[in-house]
Amino acid sequence: GKLTGVGSGETTNKQHVQGDTILTYGGLARAFVQPIVDCTSWNRDVAMEVDVLQGPIAYSTTCPTEPVAVTANTAGLPSITVHIETSGALEDSPMEVAKQATKVDYTYLTDIQA
Repeated sequence: GKLTGVGSGETTNKQHVQGDTILTYGGLARAFVQPIVDCTSWNRDVAMEVDVLQGPIAYSTTCPTEPVAVTANTAGLPSITVHIETSGALEDSPMEVAKQATKVDYTYLTDIQA
């Protein structure tokens, strides 16, 4: 994966979100990680033909499945690394996951029981 930006949720923070450093808000920060290999998108074969530069994402017929490692560092504390599992299965592609998200049978968040 590729780090494409960071954020903290603080609406008054004017730091550039496409950097790799962010001040935390309430002790929290967010990292936005983009896949660097597209092996599940619809019409990928057409995209491979028309995307002559192939931008930051490579198109492939095989999917890497090793986890993406994201490491956070801050002064005075030990660094921490999170491993994000990846999948090349079609049912895990963004469009398929989005289709499943529309099949939820609740109307309000209060309907969700933990």
